Amino acid sequence: MHKLPGTDSVYLSAEGTNSHFHTGAVVVVDPAGVKGFSHKKLLSTLEERISRVPKLSWRLRQVPFGVDRPYWEEGVPCNIDEHIHRVSLPSPGGEKELAKLVGELNSRQLDRSRPLWEIWYIEGLKGKRVGLLMKMHHCLFDGVSGAGLGELLADLEPNPPAQTSEAGIPDIDTGRPYSDLELYARGCYSLLGMPYKVAKSLSGAGWQSLAKVSRKRKVKHLVRKNKTPRASFNGHLGSSRDTVFASVSLTTIKKIKKHFDVTVNDVVLALCSSAIRRYLLAQGNLPENSLVAGVPVSTRDSGDKSLDNQVDIVFVEIETQRDNPLQCLMAIHENTKNAKEVAAVLGSSGVGGFADAVPPAAVELLGWVFDTAKLENVLPLVSNTVISNVPGPPIPLYVCGGKVEALYPLAPVLMGSGFNITVMSYVDKINFGFMLDPHLVPDPWFLAQGLSVALDDLEAAMLKDKAETKPKPKKQA
Repeated sequence: MHKLPGTDSVYLSAEGTNSHFHTGAVVVVDPAGVKGFSHKKLLSTLEERISRVPKLSWRLRQVPFGVDRPYWEEGVPCNIDEHIHRVSLPSPGGEKELAKLVGELNSRQLDRSRPLWEIWYIEGLKGKRVGLLMKMHHCLFDGVSGAGLGELLADLEPNPPAQTSEAGIPDIDTGRPYSDLELYARGCYSLLGMPYKVAKSLSGAGWQSLAKVSRKRKVKHLVRKNKTPRASFNGHLGSSRDTVFASVSLTTIKKIKKHFDVTVNDVVLALCSSAIRRYLLAQGNLPENSLVAGVPVSTRDSGDKSLDNQVDIVFVEIETQRDNPLQCLMAIHENTKNAKEVAAVLGSSGVGGFADAVPPAAVELLGWVFDTAKLENVLPLVSNTVISNVPGPPIPLYVCGGKVEALYPLAPVLMGSGFNITVMSYVDKINFGFMLDPHLVPDPWFLAQGLSVALDDLEAAMLKDKAETKPKPKKQA
């Protein structure tokens, strides 16, 4: 057994009826020509391979009364049948029916009495395709530390050679499991040191704040002057979730990136900005000042194989007030560089240290008060939404022999945000997964469709710029 780090523990403690902290993906598989592709084959494949990622067998052990952070208990047999579910889509089995079902399934929290993951095997898609919804709790993995279920299921060829049982992610042997009484006693002993830990955390935060004030002079011209405006989709979250998907050409994005000397992430943010602007304009609710996106960035060192979450977040103005797509892109490029520079100078928020000091019961109480009082409706916003971009595989993948046609990532909606956009490249596409509260985001497909419109606008701007900068041929004498 070992205790969860502070950040991972917060993902559990902050979870409530209206706030879910599972991540995952929707994988669309074409099993054409694959003999024996079935729910049963998926089950047997997982049973054969689960020992390669022991963390998927870990069970959560809560400390009684929430006096201390939970523990992971290893070495407990995992019953695969409890984690693989089978369901069929209603007719006509298209993308919208799939997204609707995925939203309903994502409205359900994971069962904490079992390892915190599950797979839904979804039949009935057009063309005899199969959808797989993979759900994992955020306290298990971040976007970089491990692919988790994807690592187990994905192959680089239809008929891969037999795999060894060697674990891709090492298990952690920390001795015998503790009884509930022992966990409670250890938690109470830990509570004795809480005043010192909180004081140390606050003191550290205080010194850090003083240091930030002194360092602010270095980035004064980069810090945002305007407050984050409130958009129509910012408000109190309900328990229901909906999803929508979209895909655009990665090849076109790379051409735009190269021509304007920006990054792929800059182009992705510009597409999201344009889609959000189009959506809010249609509602007549576009704020005068630019919306702000929280953009997660990995703080993991190269080669780091640790299992805990190592993610920070930068806040980027996404220029939703601009109607010129090229001006929007170039401004976002500067804003992103500035946001990273500010983050590098000012340092992290230190939330992890504070989370290590405060018991889960206090975090749960704070979350309950926040949710019950609907404080997100009145407190200032830090950001309007979260846009996360994770590099994906550049080559085709296969699941149980079937070719993966599409891969849409999904991540939690944070309090007050209304929706989350998670982005992943796959072969020659950039795939967007929107997780959203349907009460805050009506007509979400209109929002997602704005991405392709935005890409067309940027491509047209690129072609126009090429034509204008192309050297004119010299006249013949």
